[in-house]
Amino acid sequence: TPVRFGSASSQTIIGFQMAAAYTGSTLLPPLFGLLTGSAGMVFLPLFLLAYALIMVIQFLRIRNVRHQEIPSPRFSQQQYQEGGEL
Repeated sequence: TPVRFGSASSQTIIGFQMAAAYTGSTLLPPLFGLLTGSAGMVFLPLFLLAYALIMVIQFLRIRNVRHQEIPSPRFSQQQYQEGGEL
């Protein structure tokens, strides 16, 4: 994450990743339970296929993101290179 998004914004990006992971692990099992409760297990292959397609699409989108260093408002790149303090 720091290589792809820069060290200044990597913690924020990791926070978003963790939030998405927790949201998915919280919401997807009950959602699938509601689907199978009304229609049976016939939706399992479709559900897994849709989930895999979403993951592949997101991977392809994020693969094209290039590193852009976003300067921190409290700590400039010059201060970082000089080994300065916050």
